[in-house]
Amino acid sequence: MRTGKLPVIAHFPDHLRPEKDKIVKVLKDGTRIGRGCSICGGLGLEETFDLNVLNFERIKFGGVRHQHALYNMFDLERLLAEGIPVPTQADKDCLKQILSAADNSPEKTIPSKFVKEISPLLKSNVAEREVLVQILALADVLKPESRKSCFDAYVRPSDWEVGSPHSDWNAPAEFWRGKDGVNWKAVEYWFPDLGS
Repeated sequence: MRTGKLPVIAHFPDHLRPEKDKIVKVLKDGTRIGRGCSICGGLGLEETFDLNVLNFERIKFGGVRHQHALYNMFDLERLLAEGIPVPTQADKDCLKQILSAADNSPEKTIPSKFVKEISPLLKSNVAEREVLVQILALADVLKPESRKSCFDAYVRPSDWEVGSPHSDWNAPAEFWRGKDGVNWKAVEYWFPDLGS
């Protein structure tokens, strides 16, 4: 399921130096988008970031900065160093059940309600299920209708839509509803060995 993080950087544009930009917006997690590169949101050369923070978030919550290039790079490096686990048949069956639940959710189901719906299907805590939903939305598996997607093209950090300031969800997951169901084209792309 970690492959869900790849869509954010799958179409990452080649560029050498950070294009400096003014602060464009502040994300719900407090991250200031635009203080570094206007292409990727990366930090400027004079700024540093404590990778221990990213590692803590990755281990404790499954990561929380999935739209950030630095986090994706760090997460993929750790995944390569630690080894990519081979999904078991039980893992595949669990994902199939989660996708079926999403595809059959009532039209007005919101992400937090869906997290509760899949609770019996996945041995995890609420934070882990929330991250799973965020990743599935970033992978376009849970694709909100008429919202930007990084499945076919790179989306600059400043172009991600911001919803309610009272929501704990980031785009695109915040905008997914049960009526959107599952994007099976994305499922086939990211999980080709899932089977039917």
